Amino acid sequence: RTTVVYNSVDPALFTPASSAPASSDPNSLLILSIGNLIPIKGHEHLVRAASSLASEFPALRWEIIGDGPERRRLQVLANELQVSDRVRFLGRQSRTQVADALRRCTIFVLPSRYEALGCVYLEAMSTGKPAIGCRNQGIAEVIRHGWNGLLVGPDNQGELTQAISTLLRDEPGRRKMSIAARDTILDRFTLAQQAENLARVYRECVA
Repeated sequence: RTTVVYNSVDPALFTPASSAPASSDPNSLLILSIGNLIPIKGHEHLVRAASSLASEFPALRWEIIGDGPERRRLQVLANELQVSDRVRFLGRQSRTQVADALRRCTIFVLPSRYEALGCVYLEAMSTGKPAIGCRNQGIAEVIRHGWNGLLVGPDNQGELTQAISTLLRDEPGRRKMSIAARDTILDRFTLAQQAENLARVYRECVA
């Protein structure tokens, strides 16, 4: 018999922002991604999406938290695609800095080619932000497509770019998704809930 104990998040640290940026301010649109800069995380697709969406959203900004061997290559790609002025590589950050970054972003995106169940998706959802992940991975057990986030195909550049564009154009939809994302965490994925699930497994094993 198999029992799944999921990753979890501290909802007291990863809280929604006290107030949302003014919807009429185009400079408030920010895409955030968090993860080691390694090929499997798919950050190259974010840089290419920044280029594809530049004309539709001229003030859209991108921030990538994390470091790794891909950083130089990604920076070169951003220069080649002429989006180095809108894509910022922030390096490693503390948990408090990550929580602050999630609160100020508009959408969280991590198009990993493979991810068991990355905590960063849960942290983004806990701050009340729509998260975009990939199908057929662990996050697909948490994100209900179109309700509390979006799922796209791994290595599907067109689908990823379209998903980002759709969310950016639909502020009412983002608000509904944000509420559903936070509720999902509070309902099932807090540290206390998953700790209790783990304790129950141990109790059953020794019973």
